[in-house]
Amino acid sequence: MKSTIAWRLTVIATFLGTSLAASLGQTSQSALAAPYGIVYTRDYLKQLNQEKLLIDVGKSKKGLEYHGGPVIAQAKVYAVMWGGTVDSQIQTGIGGMLTATLNSSYFDMLKEYDTTINTADGRNGTQQHIARGQFAGQITIQPANAKLSITDDEIGAELEHQVQIGALPAPDANTVFMTYFPAGMTIDLGGSLSCQVFCGYHHNYKSAAYGMILYGVHPDLGGNCAFGCGVGNNKFENQTSVTSHELVEVVTDPAVDQNTGPTYPSAWSTTIGEEIGDLCASENTTLTVSDGTTYLLQQAWDNASEQCAAGPFQSP
Repeated sequence: MKSTIAWRLTVIATFLGTSLAASLGQTSQSALAAPYGIVYTRDYLKQLNQEKLLIDVGKSKKGLEYHGGPVIAQAKVYAVMWGGTVDSQIQTGIGGMLTATLNSSYFDMLKEYDTTINTADGRNGTQQHIARGQFAGQITIQPANAKLSITDDEIGAELEHQVQIGALPAPDANTVFMTYFPAGMTIDLGGSLSCQVFCGYHHNYKSAAYGMILYGVHPDLGGNCAFGCGVGNNKFENQTSVTSHELVEVVTDPAVDQNTGPTYPSAWSTTIGEEIGDLCASENTTLTVSDGTTYLLQQAWDNASEQCAAGPFQSP
């Protein structure tokens, strides 16, 4: 079933180390799902620049506002491999990154986005506290949909199918399926294509049987995505940076409705819909585990200090 809550398109990339976003509804090339809060791949950024649609929001310091929707109180994250040919570094390393990130000082900052406050227009919040999350495991699915070009609706339907057959656990309000795709696959989000326009996003799928299924979409960052997606030294670092961006966004704004702009059921975003990761899209930081392992993450917006939280961060 197609989600009745429109997708939250959060597209990650960098252009010469500068964080940029555009406020638009449609370009001459394609109609985008989200009219704001977008950070584009390098090539698409060039196109927008030529069409004079860019606005620089990288250092906007607008801050995030609460719009009344739910957050994820204690994230329970699964790494879902879309088949057995996902990049080997992702298969062996992303679980460790998610484990460390969810149980870290990086994640502790999200406490300031609790919903025990009223919205800007005076309505009650959802009375939730954001705590550290947990990595619940890595699962390789064998998709019934074997197409190499797949739409976002088909991804949501496939995840629902995998729950139905028992390959994935039945989700609750804390469950997130961070889904990683193999090289050679193209993902179509309302006419916007992976690696041409975006490097990753988070979305939700309305299931009649299981309620809202929350997930992240992470295309392989080699090939056409190798330049312009993240600012790490290699493909794995680029993916951990993109993953951390989507992780903090799905926790603080899981059910945003792009049809109506930044209002209920959205949770935390700016007045023009930028989320916690969008304001810091070109700013990376590090997370160090007690065993000495270090991961590259993206900085996230800190309302308290009115700037991106620079870190570095630690995990037990």
